[in-house]
Amino acid sequence: MPYEFDVSRETYGVLGAIGEQTAVEAGLEKDYSFTESYDVMHAGAHRAEVNHEGYSKWDVEGEISKLERSCSEKGIHAKVEGDMSPGYRTVHWEFVKSKETSRECESGFMWHNDHITKEHSFQVNEYGAIPEKLTGTVDALKDTSAVTGALYAAGKGQVTYELLESLSGYDKAEGNTAEVFGLTEEGTYAELRNQLDEEVSERKAAIKGSWVNKVPLAGKMVSTYRTGKVEIMREHKAEIIDGLEESLLA
Repeated sequence: MPYEFDVSRETYGVLGAIGEQTAVEAGLEKDYSFTESYDVMHAGAHRAEVNHEGYSKWDVEGEISKLERSCSEKGIHAKVEGDMSPGYRTVHWEFVKSKETSRECESGFMWHNDHITKEHSFQVNEYGAIPEKLTGTVDALKDTSAVTGALYAAGKGQVTYELLESLSGYDKAEGNTAEVFGLTEEGTYAELRNQLDEEVSERKAAIKGSWVNKVPLAGKMVSTYRTGKVEIMREHKAEIIDGLEESLLA
């Protein structure tokens, strides 16, 4: 997933639950398979492919692109299984697997024809919700039970805090997002502020205990700069929390 290394394991699981439920409701599959059939004719030194039917490997690669566009419109991402294929000075990924499923041969004087059938396929390992489109994706769900369960297992408060940027500006008290993340509950905001205080304290303690802080003059300047950035982060997240509370608890 494009956000795999930007979020915690718990939040990754929740985004996965949202993506999987969205995919189910949209009728998206995990295993895609397509058939191609064609004739390869040899006549003397000449070779030709004729009577092409079905999907070529190139067509199936286009189907992956279509799936990616469809997912993006729904606020999710599809992680397609691929194999790394090394080439001369380059490395690329192969996402479409191909195998020959049948071959029928005919021959005559100075000619030979093979009727070949191939299966081209690709597999989606998982679907996940794109954080930047989170609220619209969750609000569009018909069934949020899987998401609620994933949040409960992961720790709703922790995940909600981690996704604070994605929730910024949300104001639909009757929406799915407000319900599953508890944004219409007073206790949610007290917990979010506690987590903000803890994050600020941890970051400041790390700055104070770093070796840079022990360097005379220059080290103190660097630490002061880093502490200032922590305070900017505090103000930004506090504004998001205040905004959500004003919009959803008014």
